[in-house]
Amino acid sequence: MALYQTETVFFIRSFMSTSSSDDFDVILDARGLICPMPVLKAKKALRDVPDGGILKVMASDPGSVADMKAFCEMTGNRLRSSKQADDVFIYHIEKHTP
Repeated sequence: MALYQTETVFFIRSFMSTSSSDDFDVILDARGLICPMPVLKAKKALRDVPDGGILKVMASDPGSVADMKAFCEMTGNRLRSSKQADDVFIYHIEKHTP
């Protein structure tokens, strides 16, 4: 597992998560960022995700709910899940390369 920092965003590259119900290849912490930054950071983080792999995104901006859905529809990636835990919105995006 390796920790990367880009500007104010941290993401952890991991090939095995700690829970089978929360599988992901890369995690992006976009908490504290406002629109459009969570989506832009997700787009950039998807470069490190293998085709068919999962990017987990954590965001605090309520606008990210609609933004992540639209982003996935526009790019052909699959939004596998979208949920809220307290003040954090959590997304699992499956990468699909056209």
